[in-house]
Amino acid sequence: MKIATFVFFNVKYVEPMDYGYDKTINNIDDLKNYIYCQRLGDKVSYSLCVTRTVQIVADNNCPGQVIPTGTFTFIVADKLMYLGDLQAYVKKNAVGTECQDVNFKNFAQFDLDKPIFFTGHEYNGSFLPDAPVAKRPLSCRPITAKDIVVDKNLNQIWPTKTNKPPVELVELLNKQTEKVY
Repeated sequence: MKIATFVFFNVKYVEPMDYGYDKTINNIDDLKNYIYCQRLGDKVSYSLCVTRTVQIVADNNCPGQVIPTGTFTFIVADKLMYLGDLQAYVKKNAVGTECQDVNFKNFAQFDLDKPIFFTGHEYNGSFLPDAPVAKRPLSCRPITAKDIVVDKNLNQIWPTKTNKPPVELVELLNKQTEKVY
């Protein structure tokens, strides 16, 4: 029996959850194109996860088992944001006395001098005008040393600014084949 393997990469939103669409990508350029097409990034930052899976297929062409073999999660933001940026954003989007609610996660860890990650459903699911601000709550948390933040061109800007894609992401996407013994 001959066994074949197929490698797939899928990108999906992590935060905000249930936003956008999942997409199969093949390489770093496909991922850049996916990010380029995301309207949410025009408003707030967001978090994505790239998952590598391997499908094993026997020579009888029956669909085989799909095995996740790696993931890479990262934040996409135009720039690093701070609490002052969140305050300006909420103030700019206020309608009269109505403001967006902000759900602060890990509040004890906030520091005015350290970057934050805030996101929300800034577009509704259709082409209709955005939902009222009261129905678009934001979530906010401190960025940690474990977070990796990239700009829209996939250049890493946190924890170290490298002006190139994160090494872990490049390594994951370069694993285009899988050997079965």
